[in-house]
Amino acid sequence: MYCTSNDIISAFPDEILADLMENGIINTTTIENVIGQADGIIDGFLRDRYTLPLPEPCDRIIKKISMDLAIVILYENARISSFIPDTIAKKEDRAMTFLYKISEGEISLSNRNQRIYTKISEIEYSHIL
Repeated sequence: MYCTSNDIISAFPDEILADLMENGIINTTTIENVIGQADGIIDGFLRDRYTLPLPEPCDRIIKKISMDLAIVILYENARISSFIPDTIAKKEDRAMTFLYKISEGEISLSNRNQRIYTKISEIEYSHIL
């Protein structure tokens, strides 16, 4: 996994996470399941260019993308799925754009400790880290 349930729990207020859970109680198994789905999306973009899974620890941007996509999936699966805040939708858009640029070779992961090098600059995604 590119992030952990603890990463998600630490990044979001308990009341928001509880609202996203089926029974209103934070469930790490549910969080781990959506992380797995998010990581599957990431791997789908990276599989033609990298050996997967990426070695741990993965780059912080990949970790952030995993967290962002996991939260989006939680919102999509939630009881309140008809309402996804703009900030969450923007996270998904940025993550998917970034993954597309990696898959197209505009952004590369180095083989040395998984730092991202890019023509367009790491700043594009770093503002949401």
